[in-house]
Amino acid sequence: MQIIEFPFEGISVAGTVVDLEAVSLEPCDGGVFTFGTMSGSTMRIVQAETEAECLEVERAIRAAWDDLPRPLRAYSKAFAQRWVGHILGREALIEQELMAPWQELAEEQSLKWPRLRELMRPPVFYYRWGVADMDRETDVRSLRRAIRIASSVNEVVSREAIADGPHVWWQKHLELMRNPNAGAELNRLEAGEQTDSDSAYRRLPNGNWGTIYLAAIMCHNMMDLQSQAALLLWPWEVTSGWLGQC
Repeated sequence: MQIIEFPFEGISVAGTVVDLEAVSLEPCDGGVFTFGTMSGSTMRIVQAETEAECLEVERAIRAAWDDLPRPLRAYSKAFAQRWVGHILGREALIEQELMAPWQELAEEQSLKWPRLRELMRPPVFYYRWGVADMDRETDVRSLRRAIRIASSVNEVVSREAIADGPHVWWQKHLELMRNPNAGAELNRLEAGEQTDSDSAYRRLPNGNWGTIYLAAIMCHNMMDLQSQAALLLWPWEVTSGWLGQC
């Protein structure tokens, strides 16, 4: 298991943004493989690398939960409360659902619910993948091509890029790690040998090596935390007034 912290300069999030990746919508024992938080100027990610380590992620959640700065915020409050409540064995109160007001506004205007990436898109999508003139809802094939030529973990990033969710990437990661050659390959890379763009391995955010799928999971979690925190720059009580005047 890895616990990785990233400091940010010039910003400070009040309370805590919580984001977790799990094997299903409904909770089960050992089902959370990624638990990320962003609070103050620090992002923290607890990441399992094996199925057994999911139980270590659960222990980390139990140890940290009561000490997380409040209020707690999440993309989907119900999803996070169900999973964390199952892990704690008691109610896990999350005060704010970040997407709820935007979903309600979409319904009022007969629009589909927005995806987080449609409200807050990280700059890498514009520059690295040339999406300035691309319809991201339809041109998934171009993004798959882009992911195949990615050269670093920061380019192995999102649901849009590989057209699957983190729970699918987790299964692919576990399948790859069951390959008897995986351990030898990772040891070779750790020793300083480089990999080519078609390799199944990428550098993780802390500089270590892991599978491309594990890298994608961690980067997806990082970007979700950053995008959700960015939504706090648009307080609903202010933004809703602007929208009403447009």
